[in-house]
Amino acid sequence: MKKILMATVATVMSIGVAGAADLSARMPMKAPPPVMAPVFSWTGCYIGGYVGGAWSGDTTVSTYSTSNAFGSYGYGYSNDSSFIGGGTLGCNWQPVGSPFVLGLEGEVGYLSLSGSAFDPTRTAALPIVSNTKIGDWYGMITGRLGYSFG
Repeated sequence: MKKILMATVATVMSIGVAGAADLSARMPMKAPPPVMAPVFSWTGCYIGGYVGGAWSGDTTVSTYSTSNAFGSYGYGYSNDSSFIGGGTLGCNWQPVGSPFVLGLEGEVGYLSLSGSAFDPTRTAALPIVSNTKIGDWYGMITGRLGYSFG
């Protein structure tokens, strides 16, 4: 019985020693280098759009009025309303290690407003003094020079 017990103990111990022999292959001794957090930068391109509206109510200036053969009237003007919409595209560049940001942006949009002004001193056949139209399509290209804090 002692021989069987001794043989079992010897076998178990040799398995433990054999397992420890390849321990260094499974577990490296050096720790991996720390991961560096990326530095924030404004460098990159973007695309966007916008939509909205513009409007103005009819306004009559009644504090200053005049009279003609057809009666007493105040000066006035009126504007209409319009849809506003368009898109923008741009790119920024921030040199490595610099707080300055350079950029270029383009915008294209639509806006169509018109208005008219009324002058009561004119004859009844020609009461409108002026018409104004703003818009339809517009576009612009702009540059950017900025400073990044923090």
